[in-house]
Amino acid sequence: MTQFSVGQDVSVTFDGVKHQGHIEKIESGWIHCRISIGDDDYGSITPRLSPQSTVCVRESDVQAISLP
Repeated sequence: MTQFSVGQDVSVTFDGVKHQGHIEKIESGWIHCRISIGDDDYGSITPRLSPQSTVCVRESDVQAISLP
């Protein structure tokens, strides 16, 4: 069972880089998150990414953000 919920703000590791993200969908151990990519370089796919991109990552690549 997942510890996350749709609408939750999280930290997402995508292609080895951590981003702040927002969960849009959870399905069978995979989480669809909207992330801000900033100026990060993802090689040949960089031109196809928008500043706000939706990515699908394994649940293990998502961490809850601890609030003060």
